[in-house]
Amino acid sequence: MTHKYSRTRLAAAIGAAGLASGVLAGGAIADGDAAMIFQGIPPFSITAGDATLFTDATFIDEAYKYSWHYRTAGNNTNRPFSSLDTPTESYRENEATFVWTNAGPGPAGQERFDAKLIVRLLDGPSPHQVRVEHTLEFKSHSDTTQTFQVFNLVDMDIEATPTNDTVLIADAARVLARHRDAATNAISEIVGTGASRFEVGTGASLRNKLNSGSANLSNAVGPVNGDVGAAFQWTLTLAPGETRIIRGGFTINMNGPCPADFNHDGFVNGDDFDLFASAFESGASAADFNRDGFVNGDDFDAFASYFEGGC
Repeated sequence: MTHKYSRTRLAAAIGAAGLASGVLAGGAIADGDAAMIFQGIPPFSITAGDATLFTDATFIDEAYKYSWHYRTAGNNTNRPFSSLDTPTESYRENEATFVWTNAGPGPAGQERFDAKLIVRLLDGPSPHQVRVEHTLEFKSHSDTTQTFQVFNLVDMDIEATPTNDTVLIADAARVLARHRDAATNAISEIVGTGASRFEVGTGASLRNKLNSGSANLSNAVGPVNGDVGAAFQWTLTLAPGETRIIRGGFTINMNGPCPADFNHDGFVNGDDFDLFASAFESGASAADFNRDGFVNGDDFDAFASYFEGGC
């Protein structure tokens, strides 16, 4: 997909959010019809809602909380990244970068780390679809081997009506959570690639857990109804100077789930076709697209019809 950045679109999104550009300090990115705003100085510093995400020109805010948290073994307290020194920030078209250097609760050489978070916003191939990708480079800045806990929290308010949402862990092996709006059938899928633990629950309970105390995520799979979110946890044991990379993100499809989205990543593209074709050729039950108990040409034709339509 061709990248489509628009300063006009970005300015309109900031205005729709009711925020002054000076307050944001440049904290926004855009791609096509989509825009994402990082509120708070420093970013992620608002305890409750600090994320604004628009999928299109209707300017309905689909996100409530997007944040990162950590815990060190010695301090043993869950803390938001916003409790660290103010990061270096940069915003370029559809990409935001935040860099923390020699951060952490301990004295020099103890329980300290460097972190670089890159967030990319990608407008979908069809209207009302958005993908957010993030990469966190986490490097030990300690003199001895240390174990760090890193957390990511995503709390969507799809269609700005959080009380009628449902979230569950749809695929534990892929660490994938599915968040659905009951009124519109709009769907968000949130992935924590390689996470050691996860939890779905109410947004308030997850925020409380990750901003204080020392609890790990519970591996609760749901479903949970109401004002809900999903969180992921990575356990990183790092030698001095060692770096680990965390990848993940989330998608929103306001059109609801598409049958041709065979890999359930929120988009319909060649990856779905290749995956379906592989299942079809092997006769796997997943290729029984019309659910008639057989895998044959009818399934291929039905899948191809949805795929060509792009949902």
